[in-house]
Amino acid sequence: MKMKKRISVSILGIVLLMGAAVPSRAGIVTNTTVPLGMGVAIPCTGDAVFLTGNLHVLITSETSASGNTQVTTHFQPQDLSGVSLMGIRYQGTGVTQQTMTTTSMTFDGTRVNNFRIIGQGPGNDLKVHATIHLTVVNGIPTANVVNTSTTCG
Repeated sequence: MKMKKRISVSILGIVLLMGAAVPSRAGIVTNTTVPLGMGVAIPCTGDAVFLTGNLHVLITSETSASGNTQVTTHFQPQDLSGVSLMGIRYQGTGVTQQTMTTTSMTFDGTRVNNFRIIGQGPGNDLKVHATIHLTVVNGIPTANVVNTSTTCG
């Protein structure tokens, strides 16, 4: 079963794409692991699972001599697992990466999310992919691309 849909970026989506404000300085700003707990509906089977584990967070920022700032983020679940309401064991894997570049007049950002919930047995997997790109020039969005897909397997 494969489901695909396109959605437009709302103001909330723009805020999510921009992420948290990070101070402009060269090098690693954040490299940490935080506890993670999340509920996930598995539309492939009608099941649901609460996953617990950790999330590795790496955020870097660099400012060029010309004043352009590039912020890169990397989020990756570690040891994320749980047992569903139907008693199926699931593992959460994947990575989300985002790059944002700002100048005095522009913002350009791309986020790519690949998230997999892998269940025991056939037909229990949920695979989510999303790519979001936004360019803003002088406060006006000039490019907005959102591609998402959800695959069951």
